[in-house]
Amino acid sequence: MAFSRPKISIIIPVYNSELYLSECIQSVLNQTLNDIEIICIDDGSTDQSLHILNEYSKKDLRIIVVSQSNKGAGIARNKGLDIAKGEFIMFLDSDDWYPDNSSLYTLYDKAIKNQVQICGGSFSEFKNGKFNKDYSGTYQLYTFKKEELKYYKDFQFDYGYIRFIYNLDFLKENHIKFPDYKRFQDPPFYVKAMVLAEKFYTIPQVVYCYRRGQNKVTWTSEKINDVVKGITDNLKISSKYGLSKLHRISVERLNVEYYPFIMKNINRTNFKLIELLVDANKNINHELLISDEDTIFNEKNYILKALDKIIFSDKTVIVKSQELEDTLNSRSYKLGRVITWLPRKIRFILFKI
Repeated sequence: MAFSRPKISIIIPVYNSELYLSECIQSVLNQTLNDIEIICIDDGSTDQSLHILNEYSKKDLRIIVVSQSNKGAGIARNKGLDIAKGEFIMFLDSDDWYPDNSSLYTLYDKAIKNQVQICGGSFSEFKNGKFNKDYSGTYQLYTFKKEELKYYKDFQFDYGYIRFIYNLDFLKENHIKFPDYKRFQDPPFYVKAMVLAEKFYTIPQVVYCYRRGQNKVTWTSEKINDVVKGITDNLKISSKYGLSKLHRISVERLNVEYYPFIMKNINRTNFKLIELLVDANKNINHELLISDEDTIFNEKNYILKALDKIIFSDKTVIVKSQELEDTLNSRSYKLGRVITWLPRKIRFILFKI
């Protein structure tokens, strides 16, 4: 008897979501596409989430429940990818839901008919009892106006990966998984998949609803450090593939969106953050940045805002001692002043000229 693959595997990482979990799972069970599997990874929940999952799995054999100690959503999603058997996969957060019962059917149908590895619809949010599906600025890319085949080079957005289905074989063949970050692990996964697929199909239908505001993030050093790592990943890949808009957006993530949290976490016990910011700054492609029509930065004086605040000098680079000799031999640098509270191994501050 030939093995029949589910059309879509829905991967749901779960952590202390007892208040919203039933609504989430029920929105999947209500889908008109029946040939699916629902993989729920309980990530060490301490509330009744695991109990709720087990009760659902008793009623519907399509639900697979896996329990692990708390390792983070990215690791949980990767475990789901290892287990999944579907032709396509889709990710759903345990406090979100599918607002339309035909979402999965339509995404799968359009992906097959248009022979694409990735297919996605529009995104919506629910906050304080109100729905929102109207966005401005860069965030207009959360929605699609029409059905069409789109090339990622003409799109270049880094948020909203959860409104897409991805061909599972494509992900495995290209070794695309989530990095082990506590925050911002989704955009590097999404961008890598999009870059390698090159094109995707869009539908205007709202296929995903994101519940906003119910959980307040506590920005620990580990979390903000991982944000900088994830953004640096996107700086590197956007530079490699000449994606100027994505490069600009990634810089703006550091200089605007996450800037307050970065500044709150820069201190003597988290010097790693400064190292990560320096690495991010080194990966800014200035020629690519200023080639984007929406960039407002001046190439001659541009530096990450956080580094400028710390060191008070344009184009500053912090160099480890083992790199110092080679750097001093370069005509591109001259020795600058020392920040005395820094660890001895990184006390040399070099100003680019």
